[in-house]
Amino acid sequence: MVKDKQAYYGWLGAEEDRYLRLARIYVPPYDILVESIVSTVKEEVEKLNKPSFYVLDVGCGVGNIAYEILKSLPNVYLTAIDVENNMIKVSKQRLAQYAKEGKAFIKQLNILELSEKEKYDVAYTNLVLHNLPFNDKKNALKKIYEALRNQGLFIWGDTIIFSNEDDLKAMWHQRITHAIDNGALEDPYFFIKNFYKEMYEDHSLKPLEMCRLLKETNFSLESGIIDARYGFALFFARKQD
Repeated sequence: MVKDKQAYYGWLGAEEDRYLRLARIYVPPYDILVESIVSTVKEEVEKLNKPSFYVLDVGCGVGNIAYEILKSLPNVYLTAIDVENNMIKVSKQRLAQYAKEGKAFIKQLNILELSEKEKYDVAYTNLVLHNLPFNDKKNALKKIYEALRNQGLFIWGDTIIFSNEDDLKAMWHQRITHAIDNGALEDPYFFIKNFYKEMYEDHSLKPLEMCRLLKETNFSLESGIIDARYGFALFFARKQD
């Protein structure tokens, strides 16, 4: 159904309004995930109280999270990467002023190809790594770990699945009902394509599997938020050298 995920995300990212509108239809806690990431970055900046604070956005999409961070934290320097050309174009438009000021650096780059000389205080990724097969996901986490300073914070927001069949069915029912109630059937083709992709082509993990991967990468898990009703999780982990 979705044989080329880059084309799928390219269509989503071609228009900023389209991406954010559909994110809120198909990801019920989308705004909560974004707000949690932004507020956690703010807390980390305030706690470290450094003159310059470096952030890595892995899979920046249309740059909306990066924008919220940069507009409220003047001492942040943020690098945003994404593989999809349209996402990068929209991010560059949204973050143009910060790029001009030397605060934002937007790169079309696969996380598996990341080789940064700069070390980051925080790295985050939201609704990205579920696209990667297990081994690629593991390698992506290693790249992120290597890019962080010692004691650097990693924030991982993503879709999740469940072992229990009843829990899994209940989650899909809630997701599909929310999407329909919020206008998803105005575009029935995308409705079918999106849920087919999520159910059969994505590589989402169970929450315990996400925790295990973080620990295997030497991250120290600090806390997590699991939305079992809609199938999303947000984990906070710290690099421990």
